[in-house]
Amino acid sequence: MRKSQKPMAPPSRKRKSGTTEELTFDATARREYLTGFHKRKLQRIKLAQEEAARREKEERIVERKKLRDSRKEELESHIAELQSLSRKAAAQANGDTDGDNDSDSSGDDTSDSEAEEPEELNKQEEYIDEDKFTTVTIEAMDMDPTEEVDSETERANEKKREDAEKEKEKAKKKKPKEKKKKFRYLTKTERKADRVKVRTRLAKRREKFKVADEAKGSGTKGKGKKKR
Repeated sequence: MRKSQKPMAPPSRKRKSGTTEELTFDATARREYLTGFHKRKLQRIKLAQEEAARREKEERIVERKKLRDSRKEELESHIAELQSLSRKAAAQANGDTDGDNDSDSSGDDTSDSEAEEPEELNKQEEYIDEDKFTTVTIEAMDMDPTEEVDSETERANEKKREDAEKEKEKAKKKKPKEKKKKFRYLTKTERKADRVKVRTRLAKRREKFKVADEAKGSGTKGKGKKKR
C-alpha cells in the first residue's frame, strides 16, 4: 500500500520587520484643495484668455506683414509702369526733336519756342510705411498777382488778429482778481446773540400787530354806539 502524501505547506514568507508608518495629511493643503475649485477655474479662464490674446496678436502681426508685402509689390509694379511710360515719352520727344532739326532756321526758332514746355509737375508719388499707404499728388500752381496780394492782405489780417488777441490776454492778466470771502462759522456766543435778536424782532412784530388789531376793534365799537 502506498503511503498518503501529506500536502506541502506553503513556504513561509519573511515578514517585514517594523511597524507601518502613520499616514498624515496637511490640513491647510487639504482645505485649499477642497475649497479652491472656483479659484482654479478662474485661473484656467485667465490662462485661456491670455493664450487667445497672444494668438490674436500673432495673427495681427502676420496679417500686417502680408499687407506690407502686398503694398510693396503694388508700389514696385507701379514704379516700373511709371518708368516705362517716362521712357516712352522721352523716346517720342527725341523723335520729335530729330524731325524738327530738318526744317528751316526760322521754323526752328518758332518750333523750339513752342516745343519748350515747363517741367511736368502734375505727378503722384506713393509712400509706404509700416501700416500706412499714402499717395502724394504734386500739382503746378499758377501764380497770379491778385492771389499774391490776397495772400499778403490775409497775412496782415492774421497778424492784426494775433496782436489783438495778445492785447486781450494782457488786459485779462492785468485785471485784479476779486478776493473770495472766506466762510466762517459763528461761535456759540454769536449764535446765541443772533437767536436773541430774532426773538426780539418777532416779539416786536407781534406787539405791533396786536396794537393794530386792538385799534380796529375799538373803532368798530364806537361806530356802533353812534348809530343807536
